[in-house]
Amino acid sequence: MKLNDFRKKNSFTFKGLAKFIGVEGNSCQSTVQRWCMGKRIPEKKFMEKIFKVTKGKVAPNDFYEI
Repeated sequence: MKLNDFRKKNSFTFKGLAKFIGVEGNSCQSTVQRWCMGKRIPEKKFMEKIFKVTKGKVAPNDFYEI
């Protein structure tokens, strides 16, 4: 499942999803938005967090197009 699909299904805002994942900092909302829109790919540590907090629904492979 794509991260943005997970966000929409669970009614998260970008800021809410950032908090859920554990992304912190001034640009956390825009960082998560870029991930959701496919403009950036999360670093490994964030991919691991995303996989864990989504209970495997969003996997690292979901960030790559085949």
